[in-house]
Amino acid sequence: MEITIMVKVYQMTESVFMTSMIIGVMALSAFFSGLIVTRFIHYFKLKNILVTTSILRIFTVSALYICINSENLLLIMILLMVQSFFSAWSAPAGQSIIPLLFRREQLREINTFLSTTNEVIQAVGWSLGGILLLYLESDILVIIILCLFALSAVLASLIKLNQRISKKEHKKKRFKILLTHPVVLNITVVDMLESAANTIWTSALLLSFTLYVLNADEMVWGHINALYFAGSIIGGIVLVTLLKNTEFNLFSLIIICGCVMGALTLIMTISGNTWTALAAAFFMGPIYQIRNIYQTTALQMYTDDENRTTVFSARSAILTPWNGVAVMMMGFLAEVTTITTVYILSGVIYILSSVLVYILSRNIMNVPAAENE
Repeated sequence: MEITIMVKVYQMTESVFMTSMIIGVMALSAFFSGLIVTRFIHYFKLKNILVTTSILRIFTVSALYICINSENLLLIMILLMVQSFFSAWSAPAGQSIIPLLFRREQLREINTFLSTTNEVIQAVGWSLGGILLLYLESDILVIIILCLFALSAVLASLIKLNQRISKKEHKKKRFKILLTHPVVLNITVVDMLESAANTIWTSALLLSFTLYVLNADEMVWGHINALYFAGSIIGGIVLVTLLKNTEFNLFSLIIICGCVMGALTLIMTISGNTWTALAAAFFMGPIYQIRNIYQTTALQMYTDDENRTTVFSARSAILTPWNGVAVMMMGFLAEVTTITTVYILSGVIYILSSVLVYILSRNIMNVPAAENE
């Protein structure tokens, strides 16, 4: 839904910066929501949070549909802020609930399955959404979206989870763990760098890259997205299956993946060739997939049950607004320079993040995994 709105705003304004503002406004809302989440999430059951946010999204999507044809940017942004506010609650709850349902040795396989499933859903959504838009009325599409949110709420309510609700005061320690735990801190710092580089996959920036660097049309833009998702699905399954029975150092994998992502970004930008860009997008999928799976698993393994939700909600409170700021900065940079400059800068940031991981990882090789109940 948000991607469709961003494309519509880009068509209305023909401005990368104005489209980026949508993400910035959503990030600002998520930031304030994240502060509240970090403070109060311990007082609620994670399952109830997932159910409630799904129900609330039904109302926001309904309101967005009513307002989207009015071309009122202010009203659309307000509704997206409300939607983003709810997402700031569901994301850390979903990430924290997995280690409570599965054993530690199962986490990598479970995260692989969930990550790959998510990529499949997004890939199908991109392709099937366009087809349905051609043959179905918008009213029917909105009803389908609302039914999916309702199904999400029902499925979340069926989760069987024995979770103790903590009544402790977490105000003083909500960001302390994030800032003092060596593994969590270093992964968060690297995430901030890579969030800036990942802005090249924002719809508006990628569309601009397709039009002005590749000199191609919107169809190629759609193919780049589809190939990225296809690479994530196919490569993720194959490579992670090959790696699952072999122990690799977490930070070594992140270093390698960052360097490859940077190299592929620079290659497809400098070449300016459509086929090169399509191939690079395909191979970036599994590379980023592996990095994301191992990173998520590490965060789950190195934080205990009591503090895990705090860590994920605090990370969300920091990374979500930063992502919005990064998108706006890159959008502004594309306006004042060129979209090529943005993509070259992103490639360099990927490589620099790997260098930083190498420097930081030498101090945390012997950090033990958390003991969970």
